[in-house]
Amino acid sequence: MNKVLKRVLIVFLCVVVGLFAIASGLQLSVVYAENSWVNWYADYEKIDIEEILFKKNKTEEDYAVLYAQTGLTKLGVDGLVERGQYRKILEIQDFYLKEQTVECSSFFPYTYLEKLTGYSGTLCALEDGDIIISATTHSFFLRVGHAVIVVDGDLGLVAEALCPGSVSELVGSSTMTGLANYMVLRPTGIPVEIRKQVAEYVKKEMVGLPYDATIGLFSKKFPEKIENTQCAHLAWYGYKKFGYDIDGNGGLIVQPRDFFKSEYFEVVQIFGFDPEKLWR
Repeated sequence: MNKVLKRVLIVFLCVVVGLFAIASGLQLSVVYAENSWVNWYADYEKIDIEEILFKKNKTEEDYAVLYAQTGLTKLGVDGLVERGQYRKILEIQDFYLKEQTVECSSFFPYTYLEKLTGYSGTLCALEDGDIIISATTHSFFLRVGHAVIVVDGDLGLVAEALCPGSVSELVGSSTMTGLANYMVLRPTGIPVEIRKQVAEYVKKEMVGLPYDATIGLFSKKFPEKIENTQCAHLAWYGYKKFGYDIDGNGGLIVQPRDFFKSEYFEVVQIFGFDPEKLWR
């Protein structure tokens, strides 16, 4: 009996040690993913950009200055100027150059999200079909990021698939502006009318779908009838439905970063990303 008890005890201890080692390894992987990325924030002074903003014909140098001061590319600046929203550009500049503090918290086992502890940012003039991505979500060794698709630019309404256990839903674009970084992408390589159709399709047909992080790996990436999705897949499937594959690397699982790599997109606005490296 003593031998049996000893064996049981040894097995039990081995299991406990093994589980502890696995849990420690997983936690270390999370720490690695967190520390392998640095959210970028400006360390230079704010300048008066109003004179440049009101210039009728801006030069490349002008747009370069505005990009450095606001994170808005030519697309982002022109979109707001055309609407006469100069004050909004100045608000974006104030926030872009403001010192930020970030907190990292878990919202799912071994999955973390980096958020700003202060105010949220201000977005450019959004258009239907735009995609907003972020590198703030990381799980294990991977910085998987997050993505939403704009389904109503005027209202700032986006479709989002958040995490396991949730369903895709319509939320305000402010869901992204409180994150430690975000990037607005516009599919300029796709006709405006198609973008609007994609936005309408996602809004009407892809809300309420259960979250599935592995779709494309253990199930079809592009099923005839969509029953599950995840954040990046939600936007990808909508465009694929209208004949455009916006997955930049064509992998089994589409990820937010893949949109940045896609030939169809141009950057409209950044925050928290290195303006030179972006998400490279």
